[in-house]
Amino acid sequence: MARNNTEVRNESHDAIEQLENQIERLILEQRALNKRASSLQRRNLRLEELNKLKNEFIAVASHQLRTPATGVKQYLGLLLEGYADALTPSQTLFLEKADESNNRQLRIIDDLLQVARIDSESFKLHMSTLEIKKIIEKVVEDLQDKLKSRNQKIVYQLPDKPIPVRGDSERLRMVFENLIDNASNYSPSGTTITIKLRPSKNSAVIEIKDEGVGINRQDFPKLFQKFSRVPNPLSVEVGGTGLGLYWALKIATLHGGGIKVQSRIDKGSTFTVSLPRA
Repeated sequence: MARNNTEVRNESHDAIEQLENQIERLILEQRALNKRASSLQRRNLRLEELNKLKNEFIAVASHQLRTPATGVKQYLGLLLEGYADALTPSQTLFLEKADESNNRQLRIIDDLLQVARIDSESFKLHMSTLEIKKIIEKVVEDLQDKLKSRNQKIVYQLPDKPIPVRGDSERLRMVFENLIDNASNYSPSGTTITIKLRPSKNSAVIEIKDEGVGINRQDFPKLFQKFSRVPNPLSVEVGGTGLGLYWALKIATLHGGGIKVQSRIDKGSTFTVSLPRA
C-alpha cells in the first residue's frame, strides 16, 4: 500500500532530528577532548619547566659543591705528602680514609655535573674522525693500576685494519671508561675482561665482556635509567650514583649509535656499543 505524504514527512523529520542530536553529541565530545588536550598541554609545559629547573639546580649545586671539595683534597694531599709536621701512623691512616671519602664525593659530584651537561639544551658533541681502537687502548692503559690491584687482565680481539668513526673523542672515552670500569668493579679478583672490536655493515661494534656477577633479565630496563642501581652481591661495595650507564647510553645515542646488554646471573655480562662508521 502506498505511503502517504504525512508518513514520509514524519520519517524525514525524525531522521533529521537524530542527525542533529548526533552532531550535537559530537560537538560536545569534541569540546571535552579539546579541554583535556589543553589541560595535558599545560601539564607537559609545566613538567618541561620543572625538568629544566631541576637540571639547572643540579648543575649549579654540583659546581658549588665541587669547589670546596677540591680544596679539601688539596689540603689532604699536602698533609699526606709531608708538607706540614710529621704525622703519626694513626694520623696518616685517618687522613688516608678522609682522602678516600673525599675522592668518592668528587666522583659523585662529577657524575651529577656530567648528567646536567648532557641533559642541557646547550650540550654539543665535538665531532672528528677517530680510530676507536686507540681510544679503547688509552682507557685500558689508564685503568691498569686498578686492574693489577684486582688481579684482573684484559684480553683484546681487535682487527688489524682501523675502523674509523665520526665522534667526540672525549665523550666516547668516558663511555668506554665507564663500561670497562664497571666490568672490573662487578667481577671478582682474578677474572678476565674481553674487549672485542669488529666492523659491521655501517657500524663499528665494540663488545665488553666480563666474568662477573651478572644481571637478572628483569632488571635490564633499569640499567640505563637515571639514578637507578641494580642490586647484586657487589653493589654495596662498589657504590655509585646510578648515572654512569644513563649518560653512556645518552652519548652513544647522540652519536647515532646505541648500547645493548646480554647477561646471566653468575655468568657475566656483555655490553655491546655500536657507533656509525665514518
